[in-house]
Amino acid sequence: MKHQESFLKAIRQKAPKSVSLIEEIAGILEIKYDASHRRISGKSKFSIDETIKLAEHFNISLDNLFSNKEKVVIEKTIEIENLKDMLHYFKSSSENIEALIKNKTATLFYSAKDIPLFYFMDGTILSKFKAFVWLNLLNSNQKKVAFENFVIDESFTEYMQKLKEIYENTPVNEVWNDTTINSSLQQILYFYEAGLLNLKSANALCLDLKRIISLIKEKCRQTQ
Repeated sequence: MKHQESFLKAIRQKAPKSVSLIEEIAGILEIKYDASHRRISGKSKFSIDETIKLAEHFNISLDNLFSNKEKVVIEKTIEIENLKDMLHYFKSSSENIEALIKNKTATLFYSAKDIPLFYFMDGTILSKFKAFVWLNLLNSNQKKVAFENFVIDESFTEYMQKLKEIYENTPVNEVWNDTTINSSLQQILYFYEAGLLNLKSANALCLDLKRIISLIKEKCRQTQ
């Protein structure tokens, strides 16, 4: 009954203080008062379905409540359809990485199909371009505007900087292949050919990409 006691403790912290917990749970689970009382007193257990229903109602994370601290819980990110979704992604990513690095022996492994986004979070033209790419490629309904007319919200830059700072202070092994750099080049080419990026901006993006790759190469030399 140890787990049930922990679960009930979490429910009590979330439940309104002005109502009877027995009545509250009876109403949520659609069971009789006596059946609810037996569960709260520990005479009977919540079923799996009842546990999930209560957790959803009270917004309780069963993973955080019961998981071993040596385990990592993986969850699917939300579909990114607008800037608000992307800000939520950056915020949750920074929180998840912060939780992981509390373990001083933890090391992250990054499988890089594209140059890791953390290298673009420095307010340059490539930072703006990556935000432009993400919103256009992840949301087919995104209103098509030229890159030169695209404006980044200040809050977007704020979250990017926070995520960058956390990443820079985290032990990370990045795994690159021949598509890692090509992905960014193909993105520049795609939007140039689509008429959403002019030649001057495309050249500037290529120069900025070259600069970032040089910085990454120097970082690798220093860590060898």
